[in-house]
Amino acid sequence: MAEILRYNAPIRIQKGVFFMVYGYIRVSSRDQCDERQRAALLAWGVPPEALYADRCSGKDFQRPQYLRLMRRSDICIGSTGLWDSIGWKTGEYVAAARAVVNERFVYEVPGGFREGVNYLGYASAEECVAQVDLLMRCPDAVQRMKEANAAYYREWLRPDALVGQALRQAEML
Repeated sequence: MAEILRYNAPIRIQKGVFFMVYGYIRVSSRDQCDERQRAALLAWGVPPEALYADRCSGKDFQRPQYLRLMRRSDICIGSTGLWDSIGWKTGEYVAAARAVVNERFVYEVPGGFREGVNYLGYASAEECVAQVDLLMRCPDAVQRMKEANAAYYREWLRPDALVGQALRQAEML
């Protein structure tokens, strides 16, 4: 059984397997408040001392706290963006070959990107926690999803693959 320990300590899942829980918050300007994001992460059980925040505009890709977390994380949680678009973090999680738990997509993603293979979907905070718990209990599932996302990145998202896919689509017109 998963046990969350305070003070950013490891979560012990099974003998010899440890996970860490972190939360990332980003707001675009000094004027914006991060309390809604902070409250949601705290409600999901992320300890206050494990929250990382960056204040930077959407066009600024210098996000030191975010990059630090990405390097440490095997399981990443994403949410939808404006107008139910796929949030920017989801693509970065796939490119980094991470296991992804994400709000269910409203739009179809090309190339066979599928729920259950490339990501686990959720529609509520409770379902999100259940999906993360499922992955935390099954390191083999995390590894399979990481491998599937690495392959998807190579075939569909890597810059040269993206250009090649666009050219193939243009040929079909």
